[in-house]
Amino acid sequence: MNVSDLAAQELEHLRAFFLSRQAWLEGRIDAYVSCQSPTAEPARCDQMAALLVADLAHFGLDHALHRVDDGPAMVVGQQDLRAAPSVVMMYHHDTVWPVDGFPATRREGARWYAPGIFDMKAGIPLGMAAIHYICTRFPDLGRRIRLLSSPDEEIMGAASRQLTPRFAEGARYALVFEPPLPDGAFKQRRKGVGRILIDFEGLATHAGNHYAEGKSALAAAARLLLVLEQQTDLAAGKTVSIGLLNGGSAVNTRPGQAHMAVDVRVMEEGQWQAVNAFLDQWRDPDGVVVRVTRKPLIPPMHADHDGWSDLAAVCAALDVPYRVGAAGGASDGNNLAKLGLKVLDGLGVAGAGEHAYHEHILVDSLWPTFARTTLLLATLLQREARAT
Repeated sequence: MNVSDLAAQELEHLRAFFLSRQAWLEGRIDAYVSCQSPTAEPARCDQMAALLVADLAHFGLDHALHRVDDGPAMVVGQQDLRAAPSVVMMYHHDTVWPVDGFPATRREGARWYAPGIFDMKAGIPLGMAAIHYICTRFPDLGRRIRLLSSPDEEIMGAASRQLTPRFAEGARYALVFEPPLPDGAFKQRRKGVGRILIDFEGLATHAGNHYAEGKSALAAAARLLLVLEQQTDLAAGKTVSIGLLNGGSAVNTRPGQAHMAVDVRVMEEGQWQAVNAFLDQWRDPDGVVVRVTRKPLIPPMHADHDGWSDLAAVCAALDVPYRVGAAGGASDGNNLAKLGLKVLDGLGVAGAGEHAYHEHILVDSLWPTFARTTLLLATLLQREARAT
């Protein structure tokens, strides 16, 4: 069955299913955004995880919570958790917003403003409902869908880095429900993200009596800052940004210590290696000691595969736009693509303002997002069933 035939057969059922549950879905979105869950507060993320588990149970799905040590819980849901997944639906339930940091949760016409609603809480109940629909209409297919929700995606924390690959193992496709690009495009490519911490050790001396004997760590940091940011190549998609710089101990003392935090964004892993090679060979002319600590690179995502043609066909069948583009940030999709999964990213509810005071979704987009998600799941799972 091709996508247009599937859509023609299912749209009436899908619409009736959605309308019968629309009030529940909107109520759950309201409950999710009311449960504030900043990444920095694991206990609040666990409260959010408890809501997700209750809603998985509402749809009759198996569920489990998994942790790295005593960290916040990742949520795993599936019709039967013993079954190997073919498709992973990837969400996160942490947000960048501190408690009560968002101006005001409100609905104004078609826009619904709330912390984390666009990035990415609004899509989670839609995803659960889509799984329930597939399990009801296509029982043999539904058991191969696994839902994952990370508690620390916003900082690419331990759960995101360690548990996501573990519970996605064996799947062919990963649907990532991050927000779409500003023009509504899906995210076919994402930059890799590297973080570098640099410590400078100079020699602190009295700024008046022993100026010449001192070695300014801040001066060394300033010298490196200027040449390091010159490693940026916008045309090639590589950026090097010093986001934090501090040091010194007193205004009348030559600064003996300084600290720098560097954000690197790359389209290719070789660009990350080039930045690190530059740092390895750089020496301060005044002899300030430089120590470099690198965090593991979140790899670039280049998601070129047959799943996009299926998504395009679903969008055509629903008469909704289909565009793809590239994002400057990373998501769980980066690591899943590195594992070899076929990632389709940017599948979240339409809206705008992630991480900003005008964060909102378009309420009218809930139905097309649900329909697109459900038909895409059915299409990919049928493809996998035919292949086996």
